[in-house]
Amino acid sequence: MSYPQRQKLLDAYASGVPVQQIAERFGVHRTTITQIATNAGVKMRSQTLSLSARAKARELYDADQSLAQVAEQLGVSPSAVRSAVLSCGGTLRPPGGRSVLSA
Repeated sequence: MSYPQRQKLLDAYASGVPVQQIAERFGVHRTTITQIATNAGVKMRSQTLSLSARAKARELYDADQSLAQVAEQLGVSPSAVRSAVLSCGGTLRPPGGRSVLSA
């Protein structure tokens, strides 16, 4: 990756663009972004969600949105949403599944 591309990548990261979007834009793996940012001395963002954001994540997930959909809305990774749902006492659906309502 050229120096100008690295700078654009770092600028996107610094402006808060989600890592997954940066990875797609630059055609690299998200761990490459972490490595580039760390090597450049950039403080890494935490994906820890506030209590209210965790509650919102669970609410959206319970409304049958996927982990990926919730993650995109909140600007975090699907794994951060998964952790948030579980920390709020939620349960996860099977991958690609929808919640089952009992009659």
